[in-house]
Amino acid sequence: MCGISSDQFDRFSRQVLEQRNAGDLGLAVVAHPIGGIPASVARERVTAEVLEQVIQALTGPQRG
Repeated sequence: MCGISSDQFDRFSRQVLEQRNAGDLGLAVVAHPIGGIPASVARERVTAEVLEQVIQALTGPQRG
């Protein structure tokens, strides 16, 4: 599994995951904001690093 958060909410997202006993969930972090922006801008924020985080979370060894 993989969650996605903006950099502004990265720390908060990880705290919520920990509180829900899901701290091992993969979390890809993209530049804030991710809502209310043109699709072209959103696509630019999906960098190679973000893609790698998602791929690792979905295909790597399961944690927890």
